Amino acid sequence: MKLSELLSAYSIETEFSNDFEVHALAELDKATPNDISYIDQV
Repeated sequence: MKLSELLSAYSIETEFSNDFEVHALAELDKATPNDISYIDQV
């Protein structure tokens, strides 16, 4: 695999994971205190 191919694959991966993180944070933002305490217990 060429370095350029590796880099383009990596940038796609990070773009995807950044979108996922933003979505997860938005979901967490909507979470109630009960949801948060449940997450702490897990």
